[in-house]
Amino acid sequence: MTTDFTPPDLRGFHGRPKSEDLGTREDPSGRVWFKLLEPLVLICRVRGRLLRVEVPTGFESDLGSVPRRIQLPRWFINALPFWLRWIGYPGIPLWSLFPPSGRWNPAVWTHDFCYSKEGIVRDLEMGKDFEPDRPLSDVIFLKAMILLAVEKWRRVFAFLAVRWFAGGAYHSR
Repeated sequence: MTTDFTPPDLRGFHGRPKSEDLGTREDPSGRVWFKLLEPLVLICRVRGRLLRVEVPTGFESDLGSVPRRIQLPRWFINALPFWLRWIGYPGIPLWSLFPPSGRWNPAVWTHDFCYSKEGIVRDLEMGKDFEPDRPLSDVIFLKAMILLAVEKWRRVFAFLAVRWFAGGAYHSR
């Protein structure tokens, strides 16, 4: 077990995200976008380094990019019991388990900022700014959800989802 020697008054989020709904903004996926109205600061220890992420006012995000449902392949649907096929099983509804917004919003804001072109993280001990790579951005996301006391099953699922499926968002920066 490692001990985090960061003073308790420094760790965690400083500020709560206040945002403005921008609507769908011609987004073909129909996702709603938001703009941050006040800066959001996260200070946490990741991989032995004390890091500071400051998401600036005006940063835009769609928050959690969670599809409404996952459509299952036809062969899988045909293998389901008759009564599920008869009622027209539409797929797995993800928003009921993992809505795009919730207690984890500050973690999502910091993760989206780290993935963006303007994403900069400051190492407080070295006094240097740097662009986080994808694995570090994802670990910061996980650490932020831990600091926000997000349920373990939900944060593990969210972390695995960004590790497996968010690579395109990072590489498009």
